Amino acid sequence: MFNRTKTVGTVSEFMNPQPKQRKKRNTASITVPLLLAGGATTPAMAAEPAAVTVAIGDGIKEKIMHSFDPLIDLITSLSYPIAGVMIAGGALMIMIGQKDKGYSLIQNSAIGYILVQLSPLMLELLVGIGDAV
Repeated sequence: MFNRTKTVGTVSEFMNPQPKQRKKRNTASITVPLLLAGGATTPAMAAEPAAVTVAIGDGIKEKIMHSFDPLIDLITSLSYPIAGVMIAGGALMIMIGQKDKGYSLIQNSAIGYILVQLSPLMLELLVGIGDAV
């Protein structure tokens, strides 16, 4: 899962580095409101905060989006054993006569397992909505 191999070049390329040519990137701009710390000079400036436009490259955006993939994979893979323990606990509660607690535990674990398994789909949906806006 975490074993990734990346080839960075040969020894001769390392010993004789050549300057890299920069590629022109597609950028997305985000307007961020900026509050002035020293106070506004006119009442119109006090009513509207200044705005700064920040450009984020597509490569950076992809890296940020995929940086949480290992954490999401870990959570989804841990959900099965945790749900299994909770269902077994619910069954034990039913066996000792606490049916309401047992059924509630089984129901909550099943709903939680389904929601955890659907979380990557929900995150992709949020990203799609953010791209559309």
